Amino acid sequence: MSGVMIVEDSPVTMEYLESELGKVKNKYRVLCKFRGVENVEPACESGRINIVLMDVCLDDKSGLDLAKRIKERFPRIKVIIMTSM
Repeated sequence: MSGVMIVEDSPVTMEYLESELGKVKNKYRVLCKFRGVENVEPACESGRINIVLMDVCLDDKSGLDLAKRIKERFPRIKVIIMTSM
């Protein structure tokens, strides 16, 4: 089972993503959700995260910058950038 982290500033979108992933039994498990970037990298250190679903625009931060840092520090983690723009 793949451990998933959701990084999304919209509560509605975050809830939707978690709901849809929950429909796929025994494949994905949402381990943590964040509306900002502060706790994302420390959560990746747990070793349980396999996939990060991340909004490209996170309030005043860039999801692209965060994705770059995650890939540099945790190359095995897959980062999927999303946008509704």
